[in-house]
Amino acid sequence: MARRMGRSRKLTLKDWTAANNALDLYFGGNKSELAKCVKMSRTTITKFFNQELVGESSFRNICKVLRLNWEKVSSFSINGQSSDSTQQRAIQQKEREKENLGKAEQKQTQPSHLSKILDICHNLPQPDYGQFIGREKELAKISEKLRPYPHSQIAVITIDGIGGIGKSALALEVAHRFLREHKTAPVDERFDAIVWSSAKQRVLRPDQGIVSLRHSFQTLEDICKAISFTLSIEEKIDHTKSELLEFTCRALTKKRTLLIVDNLESVDDEAVMEFLKDHLPAPTKAIITTRHRIDVAYPIRLKGMDWEDAQQLINQSCQEKNVKLNQEQKERLYRRTGGVPLAIVWTIARIGLGYKINTVLASLGRYKTDLSYFCFKEVLNHIRDRDSYKLLLALTVCEGEASREKIRYVSGFKEDEFSCDDGLVELDILSLINKSGEMFTMLPLTKTYVAQELKFNTTFEKELHKRLNEWNGNRPHSLILYCREKILKQYSRMRLLSGQEIRVDQLYVDTWLLEKPERKYFSSPENLLLNFDITEDRLALGKRIRRNPGFEIANLNPNLIILGKPGSGKTTFLKQLAFAWCQGKFQPEKIAILIELRRIRDPNWDFVKAIVRELGLSSEAMALKLLEQGKVMVLMDGLDEVRTDELRRNIQSQVTKISRKYSQNNRFILTCRTQIMKQISNSFMLVEMADFNQKQVGQFVQNWFTADGQSEAGVNEKLEMIQRIMTNQPDLREIAANPVILSLICVVLQDSGEIPKNRASLYKKAINWLLRRWNDQKEIEGWEVGTRAYRQLSIEDKELLLMEISASKFENPNNFVLFSQDELVEKITQKLHLANTQEGLAVLKAIESQHGLLIERADELWSFSHLTFQEYFTVQWLTQLTSQELAEKITDRQWQKVVEKLVKSQQPADRLLRLVKQSVDQITIQEPIFQTFLDWLLQKSISLPSNYKPATIRAFYYSLVHARVPNVYLNLSLARAVDQIFSIELDRDRNRAIDHDRALDLDLYCVLSRAHALDHALNFAINRVLDNTLSTDLVSCLHQLQNELPQSNLLMEVKNLLQELCKVGNVQQKLVLAIKVLPIYFLKFHEEIQYWWSSYGDQWIERLRQVMIEHRNIGQDWQFNQEQQRQLRHYYEANTFLAKLMNSEGAVTKACRAEIEDGLLLPWAELQRRQPHLYGELE
Repeated sequence: MARRMGRSRKLTLKDWTAANNALDLYFGGNKSELAKCVKMSRTTITKFFNQELVGESSFRNICKVLRLNWEKVSSFSINGQSSDSTQQRAIQQKEREKENLGKAEQKQTQPSHLSKILDICHNLPQPDYGQFIGREKELAKISEKLRPYPHSQIAVITIDGIGGIGKSALALEVAHRFLREHKTAPVDERFDAIVWSSAKQRVLRPDQGIVSLRHSFQTLEDICKAISFTLSIEEKIDHTKSELLEFTCRALTKKRTLLIVDNLESVDDEAVMEFLKDHLPAPTKAIITTRHRIDVAYPIRLKGMDWEDAQQLINQSCQEKNVKLNQEQKERLYRRTGGVPLAIVWTIARIGLGYKINTVLASLGRYKTDLSYFCFKEVLNHIRDRDSYKLLLALTVCEGEASREKIRYVSGFKEDEFSCDDGLVELDILSLINKSGEMFTMLPLTKTYVAQELKFNTTFEKELHKRLNEWNGNRPHSLILYCREKILKQYSRMRLLSGQEIRVDQLYVDTWLLEKPERKYFSSPENLLLNFDITEDRLALGKRIRRNPGFEIANLNPNLIILGKPGSGKTTFLKQLAFAWCQGKFQPEKIAILIELRRIRDPNWDFVKAIVRELGLSSEAMALKLLEQGKVMVLMDGLDEVRTDELRRNIQSQVTKISRKYSQNNRFILTCRTQIMKQISNSFMLVEMADFNQKQVGQFVQNWFTADGQSEAGVNEKLEMIQRIMTNQPDLREIAANPVILSLICVVLQDSGEIPKNRASLYKKAINWLLRRWNDQKEIEGWEVGTRAYRQLSIEDKELLLMEISASKFENPNNFVLFSQDELVEKITQKLHLANTQEGLAVLKAIESQHGLLIERADELWSFSHLTFQEYFTVQWLTQLTSQELAEKITDRQWQKVVEKLVKSQQPADRLLRLVKQSVDQITIQEPIFQTFLDWLLQKSISLPSNYKPATIRAFYYSLVHARVPNVYLNLSLARAVDQIFSIELDRDRNRAIDHDRALDLDLYCVLSRAHALDHALNFAINRVLDNTLSTDLVSCLHQLQNELPQSNLLMEVKNLLQELCKVGNVQQKLVLAIKVLPIYFLKFHEEIQYWWSSYGDQWIERLRQVMIEHRNIGQDWQFNQEQQRQLRHYYEANTFLAKLMNSEGAVTKACRAEIEDGLLLPWAELQRRQPHLYGELE
């Protein structure tokens, strides 16, 4: 049946190219993917592109997806007849054949089809690699920067590096991770759309060589179309460029979009850069991959993979290509490629094709290989006639790292510093060199290729080697200049916690060292704990002898090990020594190098080679000659921070060996947190960093705020504030002696303009600051800075994690301080519900590197960096418990045994007992009636003169109120525990111990108690009060109350009866009569009394209570319910337990005991008034 007129359409000849371009742009030229997208058959799509008739509805849908105006690109067909000529079809066929030449390769790099997974619109291509390997640190950093505001204010990230380094693969992996983790990510951190736009022009295939591709975009308009298509924007087709950009930006503001621009260096359209730099709308984020570093974004420079990751890639590639390499061959491959992923994969693929490994490795970096052309040819052609090219050739002849000064000299730019600097910047931008501080290196692959180029210029090569020999021959003076420049560039500055960077000498205070700590090696947790000084927070540091100036000791002792607790200033002091050497003030005749031991990753690290590398020498022989001449001073920082125990032993062994062999005039200075060194020679002097004294605290504060840019008046004002706080608050003065804690105090003061009144508030502000702001200021190279799970935690959740970690140790009497790494990792993994313990270890490393709150004290033994931090988190954990939970813990006998052991193991246990005291006080804070009762207790104790401690009086009246029958069941255990004199006198003479006022109140409570119990001895109790009281008003009131009590004639009748019975002669008869008659009389008496009390008893008791309140301020009816009574009993027992802990021999200092006693049984408001440093801002 013929189609009806107007119901069929076909593509016009003039729009055929536009349609094919759209197919390439959005579907990588894949018609099957287009068919899936529009839900049509492949035949219909083929007809459309062959300019055959298709149904109008289908035609319109295809045009809509391809962003074509269906009315403008179509022609009508009447009764199925087309007017296209055969000639036109022939032209189209030729153009198709031409375009299809590169289609197969293009499909590998273009988006598969428009996808929508988990509500994310995207056009991502499928990765052309198997499992993504390595780059975890870069992945973590990129993910961190892609978080929304305010977590990150970065909008654009660039990934740069040489060709084949893995830029595109990294960007693609970031995008696919966001797809995979969409459901588990916080809602505000999810992307609504991910747009991939690639300008890649060539790819390298092992079996095909370099293959040209048609790139996806050339202009900003192309990017906008990709965005519009991916976001399914309905806009008109016949727009201008400005209109397209406008509605694209408008759409991006409505969806959180990740835009990835791949191979930007291939694009010449300046509008693209302008858009990314100035017009990218929030909340859009962008990732750019480029071989040329650009100054518009947060840069991520990719270098060669480290050996661990490269080995995984080698193994994976060998498995895919069925290639077998032994370990030696794998290591050769790694060294030759420098860890460049493309070079590794390309080499193994070539071996898989049948080439011998030696042949392939020998060809790496050669001038005319496909790999070299792909990576270097174009960029070197770009700089061949520039100064930067000469600098690159000069760096090629230098072994290892080279300084700026060395490159300038060897290249011939000795007198032209500007041209040298300008050229090095260009080489860095082009990713041809890697810059670390002021040292420059090249990847092995780059160096091999450039060395081949140098051979074509033999004259210049001879000049380079001549100047290199001159440089090496002018030693040691040139080395001193070189090292001075390096130290000044790399180590002369330090970053304050506020983020301000200053010179080391700006913060310097006169450092003192504690000479000759006890020479002892601590190998196990048990040994470490046995030597833990909890008062000084010193772990495994031996005994101190005397205090001496630091520079004096460093000058007198050529071999020195500087010990110290975390934050004591070891690294700063080492840098101060290096800076003083640069100024000619410390060992100026030596050649100084500074090695950060924590950065060492190579298990085969060699000390001599490290000296060669640090000094930029051309051979080990030169380094050994300098050692023989006694010219070297090696400063080594962080022996305890070396990654593994095996590597640490290797370093220690080599340092010991070299220091013994070349002891003549060389100097070796190391820093270490603890005494964990097995193999250090006795020739090394052990010293320890001393805490600041008050004068040094003042100098540090003055230098800190001066370096931070404060005016002289501002510095003096803040110095006065801190000095005033230190004078009035001894506990803050104690912790301020540590440089890191003092820095935190300065930061808090700078941020808030004041210093909190107590430790807890100071720690709260400081820890919050650390958790929130230290992420980007300090990290350990080579370790990923946390996992996604950790980075996604809120500040509150991070605090909860640290609280649980600290609480786990609070209940461990055998080990209050040290955590095994496995223990911590397991707890973190469970708490955060991580996939495996490796992620838990990454979180642990993140806490260490980002915040410094947990640190590795020895191999796989961790602790809080400062015991004060652990105490803070423990207090927070205790205060998070409900009153019932807290009461149950503190009154639980098993828990009390744990605390008792802790106190015995950590004497004096001032800090621990303060924690218990604060926990006990939490029991009553939630109930207003408890606070009212404690306030009465305070006022009552104040109103009475006594020779006993105020806490003893409060304890007495607390017992009095809660005793069932005061004179029988009065529990004075707390009063006894608080006051030893009271306890002794109570044992000797109860009446003497309980003086007149207390005895009177005790008797009144007995009256009240007996009245409640309808005790027949009530009259006797009142008479006892009347005998004791000296107040006539009270006597009058009590007489009146006594006279109102029921009087009975039965007592006289009973007396007469007994007299009659006595007249009976037979004893047995007397007893029989008494047994029969007396119960009748007493029952009658009880009934009379019972009747009176039921009628008038409540009123009488209430009047008695009012008399007691008015005259003695006792007897209040507190009306505690059963639960409240139970809590108050727990509160009393907990205070009794606390008092008993204080009585343990050596448990607390006198000052701490006085502080705790002064705060016993006090209301919260009074605690805050008396002890603001402990309770000032606790709620």
